[in-house]
Amino acid sequence: MTHSYPYLAVELDNIATNAGVSCHDTNDFSETLATFEEYKAARQGYAEKGVMTEKVMNGFPCLVFEKVQAVKSQPRRSVLLIDVGDVRLFLQA
Repeated sequence: MTHSYPYLAVELDNIATNAGVSCHDTNDFSETLATFEEYKAARQGYAEKGVMTEKVMNGFPCLVFEKVQAVKSQPRRSVLLIDVGDVRLFLQA
């Protein structure tokens, strides 16, 4: 991650736990400039789209993708995106 988010550590852990995505610490997150809309559009080309949920958790807009598979033969993953302003934080499990 380019920036550290120690002030969000508890919130990020709670959000990941509530979303069902395993998170060991804030270093598990990566930053992305891609918007929620770009992720939604990219998902349309996935081998398996899984289930997408858009919600606000701990005051942050979030997208949760469950059991998505970008390309056949890759494992299915759960993905969490959290909008923290200028960037989105990305976590996959």
